[in-house]
Amino acid sequence: MKNLLSCMVLLAGISITFGCKKSAPSIEEDTQIAPPQKVEVYTTDQDENVIKDSVFYYTKLFSLWQDYMPPKDLNDLNKPDLIRNNYTQYFKRGEHVLDWMMSLTPKNDQTGQPIDRYSYLDREGLVSDEVQDAIPTRFGIEVFYLMTEASDPNADLYIRMVERNSSAWQAGLRRGDRILSIEGDTKIDWDTQQPTGFRTLNNYLNSPSLQLAIQKPDGTLLATTITNTSFVGNPILDARIITSNGKRIGYLAFNSFVATEKPENDTWVKTAMYYVFEEVLKGLQGVDELVVDLRYNGGGAVVTAEYLADWFVPSAKNQELMYTSTMNGYFQREGWTRPGREFGPVYFKKRGSIELKRIYFLVSHSTASASELLMNVMKPHMDVYMIGTNAVDNSDKLVKEKTYGKPVGFWEVPVFEDIKNPRRNVSLYPASFKTYNKRGEGDYFNGMEPTTHVWEYRDFFDFGDPRETMLQAAITHMNTGSFVIPSTRSGGFVRKNKAMDERIQQRSNTRGRMFKFNNGALRLQE
Repeated sequence: MKNLLSCMVLLAGISITFGCKKSAPSIEEDTQIAPPQKVEVYTTDQDENVIKDSVFYYTKLFSLWQDYMPPKDLNDLNKPDLIRNNYTQYFKRGEHVLDWMMSLTPKNDQTGQPIDRYSYLDREGLVSDEVQDAIPTRFGIEVFYLMTEASDPNADLYIRMVERNSSAWQAGLRRGDRILSIEGDTKIDWDTQQPTGFRTLNNYLNSPSLQLAIQKPDGTLLATTITNTSFVGNPILDARIITSNGKRIGYLAFNSFVATEKPENDTWVKTAMYYVFEEVLKGLQGVDELVVDLRYNGGGAVVTAEYLADWFVPSAKNQELMYTSTMNGYFQREGWTRPGREFGPVYFKKRGSIELKRIYFLVSHSTASASELLMNVMKPHMDVYMIGTNAVDNSDKLVKEKTYGKPVGFWEVPVFEDIKNPRRNVSLYPASFKTYNKRGEGDYFNGMEPTTHVWEYRDFFDFGDPRETMLQAAITHMNTGSFVIPSTRSGGFVRKNKAMDERIQQRSNTRGRMFKFNNGALRLQE
C-alpha cells in the first residue's frame, strides 16, 4: 500500500500534502467514533487488509462528509497502525469498512437514511472498462415486469432496452420484446418470482449464456441464445429527425455518458466515442426542436455531459458559467475549486450550429448523475422541460417518479494493484465533489422533479417512434403548448418493487454514477 501513512498522497500525478504543517477539519465529538463491534478481528487476509486500510484512509481524506468520520484529527491518519488497530481489523472486507463510514454521514431529510448512498468499490475494473474504454461485459438487455390487460393482475417479463453491439442486439432482441421462457423455464412471471425475491431470474441473468424464447410485438416468435460477453459499446440508442406540423424535431436517445475526449490545448486522445457523438450531433444541426432521451441513462463521464451541453447551449450563452463544484473543507482551503484548478468553474464553449430556445428531456427514476448534471446546467440558459414517468407500487398506488437524485461525483482511487492479474485490482470511488448550476441549484439528493408525468408503456414502441408515449408527449407540447395526452394506464404499466429493481436489472455498477476523467490524469466522476 503506497504512501498510506506518509505526509503526502500521490494520486494520478496530483500531490496532496497535509498533516506535517497544518491541521485539517475535525469532528465535533471529544471521543473517536468506534466501529460497530470490537470483539472479532479479521487480519489473516493480507491483501484484504491492504484494501480495508486504503478504503478507510482515502474515504476519510476525500469524502464530502469528511467531518463526520474518524479520526477526529486528519493528522492522525499519519500515525502508524492507527487505522488497522483502531478500526479496520474489525471488518471482514473493504466493502464493510466503506458501508460503515457511509453510515456516519448526515441523514437525508426525507428518507432518514445516510446521505452518502453513492460511494463504492469497483473490483475487477468494471467502471474503467465500461465508462472510460466503452467495453462493457454483459448480455446487453435491461428487463422489467409489465402488467398488461392480458396479464392483469399478473405481470410478464419484457425487454425495455437493448444495447447496440451486444450479444442481445446481434441476436435480434429489441425494446418491446416479451420473454416467454429462459432456459425452457416459463415460470418467470411476477407472481412466481416476486415471493422469492426474483432469485431464479437473478441467477439466470448472472449466468454465462441464456436460451430465450421471445415474442415480438407483432406476435412472431424467436428462439435464440445470448452470451454474457464483452463488446464495443455504442451508447446511442437512436438518433433521427422527425417532421411534425412543419417542425424539424431532433431526437437523441442514449443510455450512458461513455467518456469522450475533445480538443484541449491541441493535445487530445481521439476516441471512437467522440466521433460517435460528433457525427450524430452534426446530423441534428438545423433542427427547430430537440428531444434528448435519458430515461435509462444512469450517468458516466462528466466530460461527456460538458461536451453535450456545449452543443445544446444557445450561441448567445457562450462563455457563460456552466457549473461550479464544492469539496470538503480541507480541499476547499487547498484551493482545488478556484478558477483554473482541478474543480474550478466550468464555462460553456459553444459547439456546432444547433440553436434552440428550449429543450425536452425524457427521464425516469433511472435517470441519474451525469444525466442530471446535464439537465441542471441547461436550466439557467434556456427553457428545459422534463417528461417523467408514472408507476404503481405494491399497494397499487400511483407513484410520480423523480429522477434518481445524485448531485455528487468522484474519481478513481486505486487501493489494490496486482500487476500479474489486473482483474484483481480494486478501486475506490468516494463521493468527493458536488456540482451547482449558474443559479446555485444542485442539492437534488431526492431527485429532480419532472415538468409532467406520463404512463411510459401506454403506447409501447421503440426509441424514436413518434407514437411512443414519452416522445409523443414532447411533440404534443411543441405543437399545442400542452402536455395533454390520455392519462389512463391502459396498454401496460410497471410494477414497482425494490427487490426487483435491485436484483434483476442486469446492469453494471456504473448505474447512478458520474465520472469525470480529466486529461487522462485525475479521473473525476459523478
